Amino acid sequence: MREHSVFIEGMTRTIIHRSISPEEHDHFREPFKDQDKRKPMWVFPNQIPIGDQPSEVVEAVHTRNAWFTGSPIPKILFYAAPGCNFREPHLNWCRTNLQNLTLFDTGEGYHYLLEENPHGIAQELHRWFLQINAASHDNHLSEQI
Repeated sequence: MREHSVFIEGMTRTIIHRSISPEEHDHFREPFKDQDKRKPMWVFPNQIPIGDQPSEVVEAVHTRNAWFTGSPIPKILFYAAPGCNFREPHLNWCRTNLQNLTLFDTGEGYHYLLEENPHGIAQELHRWFLQINAASHDNHLSEQI
């Protein structure tokens, strides 16, 4: 995988729902032209927790989930259909377990959602940020009264 940059050369076309031009594909290649810069691309798949391994990653995920489920901090989750790694069972878990969550359906897509709907994501992120900023400001004012 290190020598052939499978994630860039092969998977880019299968995890983006739309066709990408050769020029766009060149942009994906750019940071990884040097084989030594591809380390994240071959280390990452080996760190995906499967069957409770690697144990340090599984522990980190459990720690993160414990914090995340108890945190009132506003959260936003962008998802697409059919999706790739995040589908309806995961969305249901988030709806049930995460406080102060905003879900945003980006439309059709697989994995690289910013490649599918960059403008929709940017607009929703801007709207969400303004909303949480206004709510934070309103809460601050009510605390002063």
